Amino acid sequence: MRLQHFRAQSIGIIFVLAFSVILLVPPDAAALPSCGTVTIPLRLDSSRSDFEVTASWLTVEPEGSFRCEISLRNETGHSLSRLTVIVNYLNQDGSILFSIPYQANLSNEGNELRNIRAFTELRLSGPVKSGEEVRLTGRTLLSITMVPASAEIVYYFAKHSGDNSSPSTKVGLHGFRTDPLLVETPGDYVRLALVHPTEPVKTLLKLRVNEYGRVLDVQPGPEGNRGMSRDQFQALSQQLIQWRFFPAVENGYAVPSDLYTLVEFVPENPLPVRRCFLENADRDVSKFALVILQPVAGSSDRWIPYYGGFPAGGKMETNVIE
Repeated sequence: MRLQHFRAQSIGIIFVLAFSVILLVPPDAAALPSCGTVTIPLRLDSSRSDFEVTASWLTVEPEGSFRCEISLRNETGHSLSRLTVIVNYLNQDGSILFSIPYQANLSNEGNELRNIRAFTELRLSGPVKSGEEVRLTGRTLLSITMVPASAEIVYYFAKHSGDNSSPSTKVGLHGFRTDPLLVETPGDYVRLALVHPTEPVKTLLKLRVNEYGRVLDVQPGPEGNRGMSRDQFQALSQQLIQWRFFPAVENGYAVPSDLYTLVEFVPENPLPVRRCFLENADRDVSKFALVILQPVAGSSDRWIPYYGGFPAGGKMETNVIE
């Protein structure tokens, strides 16, 4: 049985960008170790004022992953049938903590950019008219141990619904680097001959994902194989090596990457548990994928996988928001 609390909840989206705009928030707002919703200052530095930024938030979900939202106003002078926006979320020193692609389009439109993949897509009911706002939602399916200090829009692609022209603009000082995104697992279950735990057992791993999205290697994380024997670790590694990802992308090009993965074995049919990794600021990694493995009652080797709060048995479908 799949736990209801691991399902993603549909959330609205709006979109808005602007010429050299910084949202004003209290200086320490983004640094609060809160597992609720935090305002993130979002900037757009561009010689073109196609969009106006009106709001930006980050929300840590109860299962431990997070979602980001941005609100943008269309100032292009055209109605839009599709919009792709890439936002960098930055540390205090200005380095990139993570990048998120945002996507909105009509039902008959799709993402034409092969090197950008958004997990969440806003399905527009009609073109976004000039002057209207849209609220966009983005996810990396990762968990974080620190809140970004600020954010910047580094790229947008907007398709005009009237003449089908598609202006795109690269802005900001940084490029972008998106993390690997899980695309598919071999089947409905992870196969492991392990005793069903009565309390959660966690182990941190490091997956090496190549530029084609294939897992080349699985290594123990900084804390080692906690709670697992050598044989159990090898068995789990053989399962994870079969997972397929959309690779990390740096400035439009697929690149190899390391993906830290926290695997948590939970008891049969557990009650919902709220997870807040921001309370663990001393964790060795700043972001990681959370994989929950729930045993099937009466089975000796079948575990139901959840990745970033979403069921991960088979193909990972795009999270469409109507």
